[in-house]
Amino acid sequence: MNVFVDECVNKKLMRHLVGHHFVHITDTALRSTKNGALLREVASGYDVFLTTDHNIPFQQNLQQFPLAFVVIHAVSNKLEDVLPFIPSVLVALDRIAQSPIIPGDLCEVGATSSRS
Repeated sequence: MNVFVDECVNKKLMRHLVGHHFVHITDTALRSTKNGALLREVASGYDVFLTTDHNIPFQQNLQQFPLAFVVIHAVSNKLEDVLPFIPSVLVALDRIAQSPIIPGDLCEVGATSSRS
C-alpha cells in the first residue's frame, strides 16, 4: 500500500514505518500545501493519508477523497510521544490493506482510538 505521510508527522518516525511504501511530504514538491489541496493532489497516487492532525476529520469532507485516513492521537508530534503508537498504526494499515479502500475511511490510533 502507498501511504502518504503528512508534514505534521515527525520525519524521524519514517525509519519505524515498515511493511508498506511510505512517502513523507518533505520528500515531495507538496511541502506546505494546505490540507484540501494536498488531499486532492495525493488522492490518485496513494491509498492512505497518515497524519497527527486531529482536526482533519472536522476540517475536510474525507469521504470526497478515495483515501483511507489514519490519525495518530499523541500528546505531541515529538518522536517519543508518537513512537508508542506505531505498532497500532501498522496494525491499522494492515487491516486497511486487507479490504477495498472506502473513501474517507477513518482510523484513529492513540489516546482516543476508534474506527468509523
